[in-house]
Amino acid sequence: MATHLLTGAAGFIAARVAEFLLAAGHTVIGVDNLNDACDVRPKQWRQAQLDFRPLHPADVPATWADIGKAERLLGWRPQTSFRDGAAALVEWYRENRAWAKDVATI
Repeated sequence: MATHLLTGAAGFIAARVAEFLLAAGHTVIGVDNLNDACDVRPKQWRQAQLDFRPLHPADVPATWADIGKAERLLGWRPQTSFRDGAAALVEWYRENRAWAKDVATI
């Protein structure tokens, strides 16, 4: 089965989508931003239903990457949108899964 990256995973709609995908045997990686712009209690409850896994040693816990300076000083702008880049990454991973299985973890 496929692996799905689900944004807004603690929200009403995405949480239900995650349930359907998991019930169908898919793997779901959920991403969300719990902020206080609205009542966070429903999201916190749904988040409590998730099975959290430890980070992989290669995972980046946080990033403060900002291309703004390169744009201001050099006039540089990305040639690929974030959405297209993420889609290309997923496509590459699917085509190269055999390679990824050989990566050793510590």
